[in-house]
Amino acid sequence: MKNVYEMKFGDAMMYVRKKCKGCSSRSILAVRTRISSWQIESFEKGERLPTLKELALICDELGSPQLKEIGEREIEYKRTHPDVKICFADNTTCWKCGQKMCSVYGLIDGSPMSPDFFNDSMLKISREKGVLLEERVSGVTG
Repeated sequence: MKNVYEMKFGDAMMYVRKKCKGCSSRSILAVRTRISSWQIESFEKGERLPTLKELALICDELGSPQLKEIGEREIEYKRTHPDVKICFADNTTCWKCGQKMCSVYGLIDGSPMSPDFFNDSMLKISREKGVLLEERVSGVTG
């Protein structure tokens, strides 16, 4: 048996999922966690990290506190990485109501980072710039 603590989160997630008798496929894990299978695939490929809420759902379903620890460690590193840049887009319009809005995302090593991973100081800066951060469900991304 491999030591999951020596793996990156995506590799560890795939390893734990495949060893779990009840959730060995991405499709089954997607149904049980209500996280789309393409998102689960992107986590396992290392393209992105889950939110803390998604991480909790996945780890609870797979019954792996080790995976949760690895995920939390990588999420915290991403949130506190010294090369994070906050980017704002002031000329965005809301898809629903058409009003102007200010959107925000982060960049870490050139890769986009969702506000889900922002630390407290990044959230404060965003709010000072007029960004209204709300948790919403997207019809496109789920």
